[in-house]
Parts: sequence; C-alpha cells; structure tokens
Amino acid sequence: VTSATRMSVRNILITHLHADHVLGLLEFLIARQTGNDSEKSALDIYGPLGLRKFLRTSMQIMGPRKLDFELRIHELVTKKELAVYDTMNWVGESESATFMYPPRQSGDRNIGPNAEGTWEVMNSSKVRGGVTMTVKARTVKHGVTTFGYVFEE
Repeated sequence: VTSATRMSVRNILITHLHADHVLGLLEFLIARQTGNDSEKSALDIYGPLGLRKFLRTSMQIMGPRKLDFELRIHELVTKKELAVYDTMNWVGESESATFMYPPRQSGDRNIGPNAEGTWEVMNSSKVRGGVTMTVKARTVKHGVTTFGYVFEE
C-alpha cells in the first residue's frame, strides 16, 4: 500500500476481533502516521465492542502514542452488550482502570441496533464519483460477535 493510498483511506470496517482481522491495524496506523502527506484526513474505524480497547491499549504499549490525524473508533454494540456496558464505569479514576477500559475520545461513538436489529454505520457517505452510499451492519454467526456490512447506493 502506497503512502498516497494510506492517506486516502477514511473508513475501515472490522467484522470481528480475530487476529487475522485486526493485527494489521496497528501497522497500518504506524505507516499512515509516518507518511509524508501534510494533509492527513481523519480515520474512522468501525467494529465490535472491544475494538477501542484493543487499539488504544496496543497504541499505549507499542505506539504510536500520538497521531497527527484524528482517529475515531466506533463500536457496534449488541443489545445484550449495551445492558452490561451501561452498568460499567468505563472511564475509571485510576490509571490502571483507564488502561483496561480506555475512555471514548472525542468523536468516538458506540452504535446500538435500531428497531429492525440493524446498525446504521454510515449515512450518506460520499464516495468516488459523487455517489452517495449508506453502510449498515447486521450480526452473522461466527462464534464471536461478528458483523456483516451492506453498502447501499
């Protein structure tokens, strides 16, 4: 992937948190960080609950600790996970609590399902050629919380 290509990526969709689907994210962030493009666009990453913890903790341990572009991590949370999530103190007051449960950063979102059981990931996102695209997600069976994404023009 060239530097120009890395800089043009604005959205990444993660289906589930198996190693073969997430381990390359940190390498991608480091490569994007060290790219020579002076105008780096914000990057939005969407995926299941736990993605924020994985990325923020990995960045704390291995770097990059500070990015020169905005990184927004959006977790798709099931109704069952929402019930548990709402009862937890995710920000924590101690350093270890914050390390274990990184707080949401500005721009991060938790996305719950709508009444039809669909997650509305992106609405009216413009893609190449001025086409308007909507991205929705649904759960699929895979042993762990897994999402399939649907792109609609």
